[in-house]
Amino acid sequence: GEGMGIDPATGNMKDEDMVIILLDPDQALLNPIGTDFSEDRGNVIYHGVKGDTKNKQRVKHGSPFAATYGFGDGWRPLDIGKIAGEDSPAKKVSAAEAIDHYAVGPPYIATA
Repeated sequence: GEGMGIDPATGNMKDEDMVIILLDPDQALLNPIGTDFSEDRGNVIYHGVKGDTKNKQRVKHGSPFAATYGFGDGWRPLDIGKIAGEDSPAKKVSAAEAIDHYAVGPPYIATA
């Protein structure tokens, strides 16, 4: 939309708590997308390798949500240097880090 949440007079974000949802263009929605998953039993919430569940029930600053995918760390054996560049930090990601932090995709839900 026009302005995309930026105040044209100041160049500042109008509302930093505004929730942004990024979808792939080929996604179809079967249910509304929300930001509070504390009472929602229809979604699977992945709590990471460490099982950290603190502060992971609602979308807020520092606590985004995304869909979990089964690719896991399957991208690590690919030629990361060719795909992302020889100096890419992706080349230093461990298997545990890949599974715990990067095995997600759209829809992404986060604050501005």
